[in-house]
Formats: sequence, structure tokens, C-alpha cells
Amino acid sequence: MMVRGRSLMVSTNDYGEPSANAKHNPPGRRRGGGRRGNEHLDSYLLISMFNEWQRNLK
Repeated sequence: MMVRGRSLMVSTNDYGEPSANAKHNPPGRRRGGGRRGNEHLDSYLLISMFNEWQRNLK
């Protein structure tokens, strides 16, 4: 069974150069925390974007 509906696709590129000053960079970039800090931030941003998308559907 196939259901037609909406889908959400998100693409992030957090491996490039910082786009703002150090205070706005993800925690992993500020103090050498590495990928571990970015994983948490990626998850938080993805969940926030998904929640906003769902609110806009109503």
C-alpha cells in the first residue's frame, strides 16, 4: 500500500568553514570537542525543523 503525502528532506553540511564568529559556532568547533558536539547539535536542529514543519501543516 502506498500513501501519498508530504515528505521532509533535510541536508546539512557542517564540515565546512565556520560561517559566523566563534560564539555562534557549534560546541564541537569552539573547544576542539570534535564530531561529538556536532551530533547533538545536528539532532537538535533536525528535531526543531521537523516540529516547525509539522506546525506549518496545520
